[in-house]
Order: sequence, then C-alpha cells, then structure tokens
Amino acid sequence: MSSRSAIGESEGTDGAASIPSVPLRTYFACRRCRMKLFDAQDVVPHDPGEGAKKNFKYRRGITQLDHKAADGATVTPSSLSSSSAEACTSYFLDPDQSPWVALEIRAANATGAVVEPDTIYCPNVRCRAKLGTQSWTGSRCSCGAWVAPAFRIHARVVDRVEGVDAPPCVKDDAAR
Repeated sequence: MSSRSAIGESEGTDGAASIPSVPLRTYFACRRCRMKLFDAQDVVPHDPGEGAKKNFKYRRGITQLDHKAADGATVTPSSLSSSSAEACTSYFLDPDQSPWVALEIRAANATGAVVEPDTIYCPNVRCRAKLGTQSWTGSRCSCGAWVAPAFRIHARVVDRVEGVDAPPCVKDDAAR
C-alpha cells in the first residue's frame, strides 16, 4: 500500500501512481480590459456528445422529427453520431464557484431594480463588456449538451491566458 505523497500523487485504478497533480495555471481574462475573470478549474465540465443525439428542433416549431438530408436520406435523432456535434463555443461557470457572474442579478432581485436578467457583464466598472448570458433553468451548449444552471461566457470575448504568476481572480478580490 502506498500513501499519498506531499506533492499530491494519487493512485490510479490499476494501483500504479499517477502523474503528480499540478495546480492549473490557466485563467481567462476579459478581451477588452484584460481583467482576470476565472480560472480553468472554475469551468463546469459537460459531456460534448451528450446532446448530439437529441433533437431540440421541436422547440423551434418543427413538428416532424424525421427529416430529409441533402442527399435524400432520412435523418433521425438516433442516426446522428457524436462526431457531428459542434465544438463548444462557450465556457459554463458555477455561480457558487464564481459568484461574480450572478452578483448583478442577485443584487437586482434584492432591490427590485429592473435589469437585463440574462446578460453577464465584465465586473470592471470601466469596461462593462458583455461576456455572456445566464439562465437558472439551463441552456443548450453549441455541442448539444444541456447545462443547468447556465452561466455561459462566450469564448470569443475572453482570452485564455497560460502563465505561472496569474493575478488574483475576481472571486479572490471579493473574498478580501
């Protein structure tokens, strides 16, 4: 029996020691003002192939579940493969891990103010760039997976920064 070492080694399912866990040094910053928004480990994982076989077209007014492809073949939701799923174009955050994403809507609900409830803005008061959308009931990712609650940050408005000495995150500043 081996025990965990000080550097964080853990045993795999086969009993052999796995690679030591290294803290993730990747973070995401607002593309406009470069403010650090969240770390890579704050992103909620989801199964990209999960929704590829589901047909959400009935919600868009299409009543026929089977439809014809361009070559004349009948396409059903079960005939779609996970390879046909699109790549994810958004990052989903947990409002408990990154409380700043829900801070504005929670403050608006407390005061009774009217705000756009589905929009997430950059927390930098000088920037206020639109970063994404939020929905407590959930939202469908571009890959087809359903994520609930959905605090979606669009990948096109944030920069993925890989560095050793990352500045403090928005949630770290709020804790002080």
